[in-house]
Amino acid sequence: MEPGELYDPDRAIADFTRAIELKPDDTGAHYLRGIALDRKGSLDRAITDTTEALRLDPDGKLMPQSPSLMTARAYYIRGRAHAARGETDSAVIEYAKAIKLDPESVPALEGRANVYDKLGRHDLADGDRAAARRLPAAAPPQRGAEVGPAARPDPQAAPPR
Repeated sequence: MEPGELYDPDRAIADFTRAIELKPDDTGAHYLRGIALDRKGSLDRAITDTTEALRLDPDGKLMPQSPSLMTARAYYIRGRAHAARGETDSAVIEYAKAIKLDPESVPALEGRANVYDKLGRHDLADGDRAAARRLPAAAPPQRGAEVGPAARPDPQAAPPR
């Protein structure tokens, strides 16, 4: 990709699929393809790839950037996918894993808050939103904000080229 070119998830999926064909145990390729699949709304495949990345490298030591943040992002993607599929218990568990590794993950806090609202646990939802508001440069979390592929894009999710 050239500078200024828009991120193309289809191209990313194709590129990372080829990388995985060449090296099936490439943690980064599974992780990054999972991000691209999440952006496309391919929830089952996003869960499969991020799960494989976590299986290959449960501590994130082989991840190309900050290990705990990359691992947290994988759990966040899984939480988002489970939430979008209505699997609230699984979503809460995955978001909790992401927040444990990255307590400043506003998207994970917001995502879990939205799931708690769906479960009628507004006290827990409000607690997560309050935690997100205390973080630097955090946009105020909104009750009922969209969860899933159409949610606010994360500019850091695009794979580096």
